[in-house]
Amino acid sequence: MKTTINIKTIAMKKLLFLLLLFTGFAFAQPVINNPSPLEACVADSDGFYNFNLNEKKPEILGSLSPLEHYVAYYRTLADAESNSFEIPAFLPFANDTPYTQTLYVRVIENSSPNNPSYTTLELVVNSLPSIVQPPNLVQNDVDGIALFNLTVQTSLLISGNSNISVKYFGSLVDAEAGGNNIINSTTY
Repeated sequence: MKTTINIKTIAMKKLLFLLLLFTGFAFAQPVINNPSPLEACVADSDGFYNFNLNEKKPEILGSLSPLEHYVAYYRTLADAESNSFEIPAFLPFANDTPYTQTLYVRVIENSSPNNPSYTTLELVVNSLPSIVQPPNLVQNDVDGIALFNLTVQTSLLISGNSNISVKYFGSLVDAEAGGNNIINSTTY
C-alpha cells in the first residue's frame, strides 16, 4: 500500500495558516489606558478653560510608542468612530460646557489605522476656593522662641468648606511650588 502526499495541499494549508496568523497580529487594537481627569483650577471661574489635551497623551499611551501611534480627540463618540471633526490637539481646547466635559479619544497604530481603540477623557474646571485671611497668631514670650499650632486657623481659612485640604508652608516660594510643606503644623 502506497501513501501519496499531495504537496500542493500541504503548501496551501501552510499558506492559509500563515495568512490567518499574520492577519490577527496586523489588526490588533492598541492597548491603551483610561486617563485620569484633566483638571484646571481657575480663580473667579465661569467654568471654562483652555486645556492642553496633549498633557494626557503619555498617560493614554502608557508603554506604547508615541512615534508609532496617533492620539486624536473628539466631542462625541460618533465623531471618534467615524474619524470626523477631530479636535486639533496642538491648539488649546476651550471646553464647550461649563465645569465638566467628556471628550472621546481615538488611538490608532500608524501602520494599522483601521483598528482603533477608544477611551474617554474627562475635562474638569475647578474654581479656586475663597480663602479668608485669618488674624496673625501671636504668643507673648520673653525669649522670642515659641511653638505655634497653625491648625487653629484652619476652619477660618476654609470657611467651613470640608472639600478643601490645607497645607502650611514656611515661605511663599515653597507654597507656590507646592513643596517643603510644614509637616508638624500643630507644633511649629
